[in-house]
Amino acid sequence: MRGEDWGVHASYGQRQHSPGAAMKAEWVSAVAVAFSAVLVPSAVFFAALQWRATARQSVHAAKAADAAIYQNITQQFFEINRMFLREPRLRAYFYDGKPPPRRGRGKARVRIMAAMLLDFMDTALLQGGTIPGGYVTAWEAFFRDLYGTSPMLQQLWAETREWYGPEIRQLLDGPDRTGIPPGP
Repeated sequence: MRGEDWGVHASYGQRQHSPGAAMKAEWVSAVAVAFSAVLVPSAVFFAALQWRATARQSVHAAKAADAAIYQNITQQFFEINRMFLREPRLRAYFYDGKPPPRRGRGKARVRIMAAMLLDFMDTALLQGGTIPGGYVTAWEAFFRDLYGTSPMLQQLWAETREWYGPEIRQLLDGPDRTGIPPGP
């Protein structure tokens, strides 16, 4: 066999390209371009669908987190109410303006309950900042009313306000409150 039969030019030792090979390469290139023209927009389309699904999942996850926060705060409030059910005489110190006992176990119980209420208020206001709707506004109104009717809460707040976060300070101190209970 001669070199020409194998596509090799005898004088140069190089492979010669047949017209059919060039046509085949052009055809492969054209097919690749056509596939790219279909695949790239398809990939972009499916990426957009995936992005949209991810965005929806994020919204649902945020709503679930808000619901969990709300449930946690509600559960804490139920626990506080259970304490009032177990010791109903404590209620007067927080809802009816009754001054706290001056000494003894009664004073300790009222003070502990006041500390629990302040801690709950602080937690609810901090966590509630992410919850949409009027829940936090309603809680703020309740907390202000409770603070306004409880000499023990006012006294403990004046003593310990530095221990708490800015949300409860803003609520209880407010523009017209100093955290200092009213005088006799």
